[in-house]
Amino acid sequence: MGVASIILPTRASTSLKGMTPGATELTVICGASALDNALVSMITPAFDAQFWSDNDLDHNGYIDEREWQFYQARNASENCLVAIRGGGRGDVTKSRVLWRYRKAIPNTSSPLLYRGTLYLIRDGIFSSIDPETGEPLKVARLTGALGNYWSSPVAADGKIFVTSEEGKIVTLNADPQWGIVSITNLEEEIFATPAIVDGRIYVRTRAALYCFARKPK
Repeated sequence: MGVASIILPTRASTSLKGMTPGATELTVICGASALDNALVSMITPAFDAQFWSDNDLDHNGYIDEREWQFYQARNASENCLVAIRGGGRGDVTKSRVLWRYRKAIPNTSSPLLYRGTLYLIRDGIFSSIDPETGEPLKVARLTGALGNYWSSPVAADGKIFVTSEEGKIVTLNADPQWGIVSITNLEEEIFATPAIVDGRIYVRTRAALYCFARKPK
């Protein structure tokens, strides 16, 4: 498969060049006396396709300085929901952070704060959280509508609406101990967040735009 060469200047942790996809061996040329722990942990595993997909941002077959810094920043980041009290100056990490929540955090969809409760959706797992304390109130699977959820939940009239990639619209009652009211399957992929306007909910699928409303009395 070949040999990957990484040429590093004195600042070993900030620049990588010459790494090639598919390499099974590794040659490191470094002006520093030793490699830092982050670099060692990064070059030890095999260079699989997922590594290149995640880190070779410009798809040129090399990991350059910008991409290396991106890799380091992403590995150092913490995936969690954070509540921060407004105000303060400077570093307020210890003085203004109220709570952190780390379970079932969505990758793309935004949280929904509605009628005093915070709601999250990820991979068919729906969560209600106390926004004052960060304590989970109910975390459960959306039975009958599991899968990927890229759009954000929306709410109106005491109901919450979430749409899955597979095309399922799930209606839930807006309550800390929420429950499923109905599931509608459009059988078309959905990535966009629904819009609610004048008592109607608009849902865009890959193929069409749908409008749902109550039947006139």
